[in-house]
Amino acid sequence: MRLLVAEDDPKLLKSLLYLLESNRYLTDGVSNGNDALEYALSGEYDGLILDIMMLGLDGFEVCGLGYRLGD
Repeated sequence: MRLLVAEDDPKLLKSLLYLLESNRYLTDGVSNGNDALEYALSGEYDGLILDIMMLGLDGFEVCGLGYRLGD
């Protein structure tokens, strides 16, 4: 399973990626909502883990725009 993790706190992002990868998930990490949306629209991910309060787009906006633009 491939996951995208969007988190603007570098230490927390690194910890989340480590935790997921140690449990055999394939992961990519980004630090802002704009990058999260771009990566999410690639269609390469089985799931997204999104921070609610990020620079640029927040997690809710990424979900909403990704859903509308992914049609």
